[in-house]
Amino acid sequence: MNQLQFPISKTAVAFLIGIVLGFFCAIPLLLLVPASLLLCWFSVGKFRSAFDTRGTFRSLAMYFLALFCGAICTGLYSRNQVSNFQFNKPEHVLIKPFERLRNSSNNKRFYAKVYRTKEKAYLGNAVVYVSEADTAVAIGRIVHTYGRFSKLQPPKNPGAFDYKAYLNRKGISAQIYLNRCAYTTARSTDWSIRTVAESWRNTAEQNLSRSQLSANVQAMLMALVLGQQQGMSDNVTEEYRVAGAVHILSVSGLHIGILVLCMYAFLNKLPNTPAWRFGKLLTLLLILWLFAFLAGFGPSVVRSVFMVSFVLIGKFINRKTNSIHTLIASAVILLAIHPVYLFDVGFQLSYLSLLSILILQPRFSSLFESKFRIVNYFRDLMSVSLAAQLGTAPLTVLYFHQFSFLFLISNLILIPVLGIVMIAATLAVMISLFTVIPDFYAKVVSFLIDGMNSCVAFLSDFRQLVFENISFSGWQCLLTYFLLVFLILYCITRRYKYLYAVGVMLLSFQVGSLAEKLILSDTHTLTVVYQRSAPILIEQKNDRATVFTAKRSTSQSVLNDYVRQAKVRDWSFASSKHYFRVKGKQLVYVDTNFVDESLRNAHIFILNKAARINVQRLIEQYQPEYVVACADVPLYLERMWKESCSANRIRFYSVRERGAITIK
Repeated sequence: MNQLQFPISKTAVAFLIGIVLGFFCAIPLLLLVPASLLLCWFSVGKFRSAFDTRGTFRSLAMYFLALFCGAICTGLYSRNQVSNFQFNKPEHVLIKPFERLRNSSNNKRFYAKVYRTKEKAYLGNAVVYVSEADTAVAIGRIVHTYGRFSKLQPPKNPGAFDYKAYLNRKGISAQIYLNRCAYTTARSTDWSIRTVAESWRNTAEQNLSRSQLSANVQAMLMALVLGQQQGMSDNVTEEYRVAGAVHILSVSGLHIGILVLCMYAFLNKLPNTPAWRFGKLLTLLLILWLFAFLAGFGPSVVRSVFMVSFVLIGKFINRKTNSIHTLIASAVILLAIHPVYLFDVGFQLSYLSLLSILILQPRFSSLFESKFRIVNYFRDLMSVSLAAQLGTAPLTVLYFHQFSFLFLISNLILIPVLGIVMIAATLAVMISLFTVIPDFYAKVVSFLIDGMNSCVAFLSDFRQLVFENISFSGWQCLLTYFLLVFLILYCITRRYKYLYAVGVMLLSFQVGSLAEKLILSDTHTLTVVYQRSAPILIEQKNDRATVFTAKRSTSQSVLNDYVRQAKVRDWSFASSKHYFRVKGKQLVYVDTNFVDESLRNAHIFILNKAARINVQRLIEQYQPEYVVACADVPLYLERMWKESCSANRIRFYSVRERGAITIK
């Protein structure tokens, strides 16, 4: 941990803070650039002052300079992310797909650059959806279309994943669905490195499909080696997730590290003179970036290869180079080029896991020593897994709302097997770039991958060791990391000031939890959830909720999202209810079983498609303040009700169009 006290670490932290401020505060560049030049002169010039004999002000200037540099990088990046889409009218555009995504239920998806055909003006980046059977749209193939772009939609329900914010951070601001009859593809192709890599991957995929390999094995090969998860089965992905080994399915630092270790074991037989060392470095870097090329230079692959390359360069240039400083420098350079990576989950998990391994793994390994090499090997494997999991656990719970205690067992079993599988899989993909895989080798690869999948399937049966649907907020995640840092510092230095800091963090947890309880103690809401199959109403009182719905089987995922977001500790299903009273407001839910009683004092009507009364007459007669149409209401009925509300000057809310509504 002493390495983190060096100026490079503190400067990197200031740089990260500058990126965050640049994104959320939008500081003008005209203010930042002169201030940065002034601080640069103050920090690195020959400025001396009688009151700055220890260089305190100069150090502060250096940190502020790093902070301003982070904000400047963010400002320059944001300026390049233009978005000139017109969502209200169709127009002739030219679309250039540059990255393929995982398929949705019925469509293939691409990230694409969009240009207006007439002026050749750049409009921005968009998500393109095409039919899964459509092979005309591909990376690098220019598409001409006359279509209407639609806005990215925010989440429909409380606690649901915000796909719009996720895409906006990647510079994606629109989406379009292409029907085969609505576009044409150019004969020429927009050639680039991504296009060449895509053609190579297509060749490999075609040769793999002609080999004696099952669909699951083919999908695993494409995922493990080329980073393409489009063909992965949802069942297999779920089994890896439950077993705490989902990181195996995406190309990351783990796969790159295994590849480097295999190559290093071979190259280590060569002489260790300076010339040979330089040659080995070039060979390793060439193979690594060739691997990234085959994977299409996806963000996760580029991040991992860049990080490992930086570590290798530091190791070969000077063996005394500190690995932590090398790792921090690689992160700063990568963020200076692409600041939005800071908000990418993969970036955060990759660097935090490696940083935790570099700091904690040696200390965990030193706790136990054996004279048997095999025992020390599994000790090191367990210590690496424990260190990586400790460093990433708060983020994992924050983003994925689950924690699996199977990670130790799965990593002990799967990581040694993964090394063998990666070697066999890489060789199989290299063969498939030129020809069909021989039958005998296809059987070997199938045996290895099927064996790994069977092991994961066995581990995933122990679901009692997996805690799911955990409610964990951002402030809790931040306090957890502070708690871990101070606890580690105390264990290393035995200084009581860090123990006091641990106590402060624990006290902050208690205060935050108490504040949440006080807020929940005055909570009484009714939420109409977005659900097309059957309406769902959730009445929450304090930290308890009652769910009213006709189809319980289809509401589980929606309820899980709501429970996490609303901090509900106990909830249950109940029979249909038509009258609610929320903080002085009378609410009436009109469905199939509704009986027309006294509605004179009703403030809000909640209507579904099964309402067996004349809704127009109901609105005109009782004049409520608000009318809410559930998501299952057909569009023609919704329009009729909306017109009636407009004629009577009554506010109207469509759950189908605008998402869930919470009445407080």
